[in-house]
This record gives sequence, structure tokens and C-alpha cells, in this order.
Amino acid sequence: MSMKEKRFYLSQNRYREMKYFCLQYYEKKEKIKSLYPVKAVNMDGMPSANNVSNPTETYAEKIIELKADINAIEDSAKETSILFYKYIIENVTKNVPYEYLDIPMSRRSFYMMRKKFFYLLSKKVCTKVR
Repeated sequence: MSMKEKRFYLSQNRYREMKYFCLQYYEKKEKIKSLYPVKAVNMDGMPSANNVSNPTETYAEKIIELKADINAIEDSAKETSILFYKYIIENVTKNVPYEYLDIPMSRRSFYMMRKKFFYLLSKKVCTKVR
């Protein structure tokens, strides 16, 4: 493997993990919408049956986690290329092939940029505690 190939190397399994992570982008956005209006809290002071003392807090934590995932994708795309980040997002979140993106860049350059994106995303996601 040449130095150029090693620059943004991910194992095949890690690449697939990041790819499927990105394909959940719109699901995560929809989940956030479904969690908003945050549910009301029972104020009778009695513990709940499911051991969740504050459902509002639970929903808020889930929203924060989902937004962090969305931001990781968007930030990695912007860090890869501020000019072409929208094309990257469309490609990795909707699986739109290069040929349908109408991007003013060669196929090879785009896929190198995409490789860098997945590398940067992997670094961001790896550092998150799940």
C-alpha cells in the first residue's frame, strides 16, 4: 500500500460502519422531530414503573445524542471541503452516485475527498463515548 493510499486508510469493516452511520442521517433527523414536543412529566412524586424518573430528561438526552451524530457528519463534510460539502452529504447520506451529483470535479478527486470524509468522521465518532 502506497503512502497516498495509507493517508486516509480505514479497515473495510470500519468503512462500512461509517457508511451505514451516514445512511441513518435522515432517520436521525426524523427521530428528533418525533421527540419534540417533549412529553409531560408526572409531578405526583411517585416513582415511575419503568424506573425513568424524568422522561423529559431522557428525551432531551436522546435529542442531544442524535444531534451530535448529525453534526459529526455535517462537520466532517465541511472539514473535508467547504466548497463541496453539500455534494459529500448528498452522496453519503442518500447514496447518490457521483454520476448524478453534477459536481464540477473529476470522479477520482471526488472519491479521494469522500475517503477523507469517512476518515475524519471515523475519528469524530471513535472519540464519542456511546
